[in-house]
Amino acid sequence: MTHKELADRAAIILAPSLAAAMKQAQDLKVAVDAAWIDRLVELSLTLARSLEDKAASHLEK
Repeated sequence: MTHKELADRAAIILAPSLAAAMKQAQDLKVAVDAAWIDRLVELSLTLARSLEDKAASHLEK
């Protein structure tokens, strides 16, 4: 899997959480913590990699 494909899958995982966070921040008129966004992106990439590894191991069986 290419980095672009992995990033696309992570974006699919990330999008709902990020959208909810941005909407809540807008409603409450507060700034969004950039470190939290970075961590969410990192977790999404990790989850995408894990799902790909799990799928690959099932295909190898």
